[in-house]
Amino acid sequence: MRKKLFSEIPYIKVGRLILRGSKRDDADSLRELTGDGEVCRCLPL
Repeated sequence: MRKKLFSEIPYIKVGRLILRGSKRDDADSLRELTGDGEVCRCLPL
């Protein structure tokens, strides 16, 4: 059974980096990333 690390996805902004949960607007970019074999082999999908 997988444990949840966060009950809600945090928003973290440091310098030029922003980490946040995904949004509906991210779908096209995510589809592009997961369609690239070189990128996809490094993702835990």
